[in-house]
Amino acid sequence: MHNQFVHEYKEWDDRIEVQYFSKQGLRDFKVKSSKMAVISPGEPLHFVSAGDEWLLNWYFVQDYGITLYGPKPSTFIETISKEEFIEAVKKHALEWEEYVINTKSSRPYQAYAILTMCRALYTLTFFEQTSKIKAANWAKNKLPEYAYLIEKAIEWRIDCRNKNINHEETYPKTVEFVNYAIELIRKNTDCKKI
Repeated sequence: MHNQFVHEYKEWDDRIEVQYFSKQGLRDFKVKSSKMAVISPGEPLHFVSAGDEWLLNWYFVQDYGITLYGPKPSTFIETISKEEFIEAVKKHALEWEEYVINTKSSRPYQAYAILTMCRALYTLTFFEQTSKIKAANWAKNKLPEYAYLIEKAIEWRIDCRNKNINHEETYPKTVEFVNYAIELIRKNTDCKKI
């Protein structure tokens, strides 16, 4: 199905992100992991073990999901409080200290890292989820020393198919930004002081 879709709509090649998870898995994800099928940019359809590390995703489904068919997610997903969500955002942001060093350094990945950290800072400041672009625009104003890098990350996200770039050229600055954002999060119990 996914292959046929990208064959018909070439612009979606390597852009699809879908999770296939059981209702029982959504009921139990806070206390145990279950198998889930995943397809995402850079990865073919495969199985993962999904537990509480997916809380951010399910919070978004719980609060912002649009039901196209069947019952609303709130009827079968384990309820996630705002406090659980905020704590998960903080935990995930702090994990980027290792992610940014131990994973690939491609431009699209760098864009993902930078924009993810912008969104984490925004969420921990305003206690609400927003788009990566809105968070990036906010972060450019709050962190003018990184405004250029953040703007480039937005461009890199759009230009994700460009093969004629030197990925290593911008990687050190990406690592620097991720670590700077992590330090802001560590220093402040909330990020309102940014």
